[in-house]
Amino acid sequence: MFLTTKPPIHTYVNVHAYCVYIYKKFSFYLGHCPKIKVTFSKNMKEDTRKTYACFAPIVDYVYVVKVLKSTEDGVFRYYTLVIIRVLQRGRDEIVKDAEREVIQRKSCDGFEMKVSSNYLIMGKDGTVTHTLDANQHFRYFLNNEVWIEEIPEERKCKATINRKACQLLQTFLQDYELQQCSD
Repeated sequence: MFLTTKPPIHTYVNVHAYCVYIYKKFSFYLGHCPKIKVTFSKNMKEDTRKTYACFAPIVDYVYVVKVLKSTEDGVFRYYTLVIIRVLQRGRDEIVKDAEREVIQRKSCDGFEMKVSSNYLIMGKDGTVTHTLDANQHFRYFLNNEVWIEEIPEERKCKATINRKACQLLQTFLQDYELQQCSD
């Protein structure tokens, strides 16, 4: 505890409680740690991605992105992404080849996006938090409600055992870009 002065009275502030309060308030946006979805998982069925993408309270945007760089500052890791494909646009006026920054807590062990890799990401857009990067673009937070799936390299998809899973992913990308949530 430390003493703060607010004339004419003195108040003791519980530093730990204050830090927990701030952490919880900020954690509302960050949520729990994200997890990378695995294209080759047995749980990845034909409709898994579309079911998630069409879950309106959670998903505002659906993008295919490439990670350009990763930096760390304090307790956060920042990824700079370039948008390769816009399958569904949220409130952020984003276009192909635009760059955006996403943020994750460094304390999320076992989660890291690889530089030069492509990902399918779906989630809440950056307009919810009104947090801007240095270029005045919305930042996106990576949490447990964001779908993050590394798009396998072509050589992995050529393997017989992986062809069906890769085809399901490509079919989703093509169909969703045209029809989104309509049947």
